[in-house]
Amino acid sequence: MPIEIQNSRDRRPVLRALDSDLPLLATRAAIEIDGLLAEEETGLESVSELASLLSSAQVEVTSEGSESLFDPATLTVLSQAMSESELGRGMTSVSDLVKKSMEVAGLLKSGVSETTERPELERLKKFCIVLSNLAASYRQSVFGDGARQPYKA
Repeated sequence: MPIEIQNSRDRRPVLRALDSDLPLLATRAAIEIDGLLAEEETGLESVSELASLLSSAQVEVTSEGSESLFDPATLTVLSQAMSESELGRGMTSVSDLVKKSMEVAGLLKSGVSETTERPELERLKKFCIVLSNLAASYRQSVFGDGARQPYKA
């Protein structure tokens, strides 16, 4: 069952750290990559969906400088996920983060297969896990517990 994370303006998938489906999507992608590491036959639907979201990053260059289509929360979560998974070496600006996001999206889209080297798969899996954890934590810090279940103690 595909998870749909969409921007209401243009209906294109857009990565947003506060989307409730992002932690699950990143976790599913990590599980699919783990299946490859275990040499099991696995589908890569979630990996592909995550790649599409990451490739939605764009930089618009204006007279005032460059602008990312990422919101500040997403920039924070994504840059930390890149750093913690060792995929973001040498990033010093938003433009660097967007470029690195596009590279990771390319790796996820076309580079994740049985022939991908194990260390690269492990870094991508770690990125997915860290992204899932950070997105869930950030969402929890913003929204708190939300509506409590009436039957919970």
